[in-house]
Parts: sequence; C-alpha cells; structure tokens
Amino acid sequence: MENFIDWVSKRPKKLPWLVIGKGPTFEKLDAVNLADYQTIALNHTVKEVACDIFHLIDLDVLDGIEVEADKNANFILMPYYPHINNKAGDKSLDDLLNSNNFLKKMDNEGRLLWYNASTSRAHKAGYPIVTVRYFSADAVVSLLASAGIKKILSVGIDGGVSYNKKFSYLNDKTLLSNNRASFNAQFIAIANTLEKYDAEFIPLGEETIRIYVGTQAEQWLATKILEYSVLSRTSASIKVISLHENKINIPLPKKKENRPRTPFSFQRFLIPELAGHEGKAIYVDSDMQVFTDIRDLYDRQFVKKQNLLNVWDVSDNNRRPQFSVMLLDCYRLKWDIKDIVKQLDSGALNYEQLMFDMAIGENKGNSIEQEWNSLEYYDAKKTKLLHYTDMHFQPWLSKKNHNASIWVEDLIAAIKYEHITKKEIRKDILSGNIRPSLMYQINTGLLDSRKIPVMVGIVDVLFTPPHKQKYFFHRSQVFKTIKGAMSLAYVMLVSFAKPLSTN
Repeated sequence: MENFIDWVSKRPKKLPWLVIGKGPTFEKLDAVNLADYQTIALNHTVKEVACDIFHLIDLDVLDGIEVEADKNANFILMPYYPHINNKAGDKSLDDLLNSNNFLKKMDNEGRLLWYNASTSRAHKAGYPIVTVRYFSADAVVSLLASAGIKKILSVGIDGGVSYNKKFSYLNDKTLLSNNRASFNAQFIAIANTLEKYDAEFIPLGEETIRIYVGTQAEQWLATKILEYSVLSRTSASIKVISLHENKINIPLPKKKENRPRTPFSFQRFLIPELAGHEGKAIYVDSDMQVFTDIRDLYDRQFVKKQNLLNVWDVSDNNRRPQFSVMLLDCYRLKWDIKDIVKQLDSGALNYEQLMFDMAIGENKGNSIEQEWNSLEYYDAKKTKLLHYTDMHFQPWLSKKNHNASIWVEDLIAAIKYEHITKKEIRKDILSGNIRPSLMYQINTGLLDSRKIPVMVGIVDVLFTPPHKQKYFFHRSQVFKTIKGAMSLAYVMLVSFAKPLSTN
C-alpha cells in the first residue's frame, strides 16, 4: 500500500479532480464525461460510477459493496486507522490485512492507498497528518489540498439533510449517522482548508463566489460571523475578502463634506479593480448576517445597461437608498478610486450623488428585494440578510440588541465548528473591540444577552465601543491598563462558568 500524497505526486496533472458525493446534485453526473476528470467517489457512490479512487473513512462502508468497489474503482483510499461505527478504530491497515480478504486483495494488486487522519490517536510515523472533521467530503478536500491540488471540483456535495434519490435505501442506515444536524457542517471545515492552502472547491458548472466586505480591523469578529453565516448555509465555493486588507490607497477628497463618513465608505469602489475587472462580485458591510444560500443573490442577472444591483427599500421609513448590499458586474464597472475622488474635487460629483444615488453606476430598475437588507428587523420566514445598522446596539458591542440571540447563536456555532476560536475571542476582548460579557454567553450557551446576570455583566461598564473611543481618556495608557486588567480577570473568571441547561 502507498501513502496518497506520495502517490498523487507521481500522477500526471493534466486532468482536474472531481469529488463525487451522494447529495441531491449527484444527478448532474448524467451530463458529465468522467473521462475528463480524475475522480474520487465517496462511500456508496462507488456502486453507481466508475472512478479512479473510492474513498471511505469507515470500514463498515465496505459491507456488501466489495464487488462493486473492486469493479468500479481503480484504487481504494482510506485512513491508516479506519473508523468503526463513526469512531477511529484501534487497528491499522497493516493489522487489517491479516483478517480482511478484500483489503489484502487490493494491497496485493497495488490498489490500496492510505493517509494519516487527524481523528486517530496513533499515526504512521514519517507522514503528514490530514485534518478530518465531519464527513468524507471535507476529509478528501483536506487530503487533496494538502497534496498541492489548488482547484477541486465537486458534484453531489450538498448541504441539507438528504441524499439523492439513488441512495434513498441508505436513509435509515448511514444518513447523518455521525449525529451532525446537517451536511452544512462540512462547508465550514472545507472553507478553513481552502483558506489554509489557498485552494478552491467548486461545484461542477459553477464558479467561486467573491464577497467583498466593507470593514476595519476592529470589526474582525463581526466579519467572521458574517462569513460563517454565509459558509454554513451555502454549498458553493465562497471567497470572502475584507476590503481593509487591500493595498490600494484611497485618497481623501479636498472638501470635508465629500470625505467618507466611515473608514470603509469608499472601500466598495475598489472591488472591480481588485477583481481584475472580471465576473461578478457581492459587496456587503461587516455588520450583517445571512440566513439563506448566497447564490440566491449571486445568480441574479443584469438587464439592459445595468452594471450593479442593489436592494430597493419599498417601505415608507424615509431612509435614503441603501447601497450596503450590491451585486456588481466587475467587467462593466470601470471604477478607479483616484478618478472618483478627482470628480468629487472638481465638483462633477458630490458625496450624496456618490453614496446615496450611486451616480457612477447603472442600477435603474432595482431588483433585489428588501429581505436582502433587512434593517434591524428579523422575520424567520422572510429575512435573508439582517443588517445591524444601529452601531450603539450591535450585538457584539451591546447587550441590548433585540436580535442579539440570533447573532450569538451563529457565534457559538462558529466556535463549535472551529471557524473561530475562544483564544481569538479573548484577544479581541482584551483589544477593546468587543464587549467582555460575550465570553460568558459563549461558555454558558446563553443566547439572550439581556438575561446576563447583573453581576456578571458589570464589567461591560468599562467597555467603550471602538467607534466611541475618541476622547483622550479612552486612549490614555492608564485607562487601557485598568480596563485590560479587569477584562483579563473577567475572561479568566467566566472560563469556569458552567453551561446552562436551557437558554
């Protein structure tokens, strides 16, 4: 048997890799010529398709399908310590070769490949350990990415809670047998892998969806929860880009009244250039949370001369038009931030025309429904994107936001699925970017911020949100030292807080 990473390094790199799962989109294979790809079939899909590699984590999967696996797969791939009943076993492949005739046959024919999975306590020395989280799909993406594959295609790797109808006979046997609530968990694991290895994982026939976020460093947590809310509800390949990290300089207009009202007001005008003036892109602010598949927004079509779409407010609240959620045609938008500022300086353009009319774009016939930019209002049946517009009461800054439970629920889930860590949260608290009482909610599972005990939440009295830190005493070293010491003591104290039995 041979280690997969060693094996793949010897393979020709002409054909792209295609990972095949049991999800609803499995039916797309009917229109696919598999000879155009290097294929990895996951688990029981090997019964339906001929493939280069048949991957499984659990040894139990082999029960009853050895004949199809031998016939349809050129190679079999599994952890060096395979799982038994969804848990890493204590027998290695070397041990199993003495008792499993099928594995022995595959090994004798040079068709058995293996890897060290992170789920095992023991590993074969001298070889890398591959991160395995929830399902075969995220394991294979981790395996391919660690082997240097930068673009991975998929079919049948879907979210939700169902298989394709071809595999309905497995519904009572293997469907979510690892006790996960849905298959969505795999997308967070996959996203973390893609970020680590700078790779792409793209459903067949689709493209990577680029989402650009108007943000600042102190809004790191809000941005990460926005990202989590998208990734956990979308099976597409997603790339989230924080605009404050780009290298393009944004010049200040000469007139004060034309200058950006927030540090990220003008960031959105950099997107076409950052995208290389190719394809589509989504712009959102960091103080948002998404509740549906982002493809619902991304797949909108531009009509006639449109080069951007925004949400149209049909209410009678007299608010100015919102351009905080936009779909951009990066090919047709020739925005140049220096040229835009020159227009502001010359009088050809003013701030209101730029920010509230989006005069530098064609967006007549606004077609994105209001549910994609719901301002401080949440309806579980309708809201697609919730926008926390009141900076004084944003849930990471204040305990008083009436929608805080919704945001905190995603925060706790993002930690559970390792999209962010408690260590990062502690660092953000000590940096003065988020309220300290969040740590109590994380440790206890308390979703409703308004139910935090008074004596527990009292430390927030010293917390000053970043956008309010404009007075001298907020920036003084003495104040920072006192606040930092109290926050550190608080974080350490609530680390011992016991989870609540109910919310």
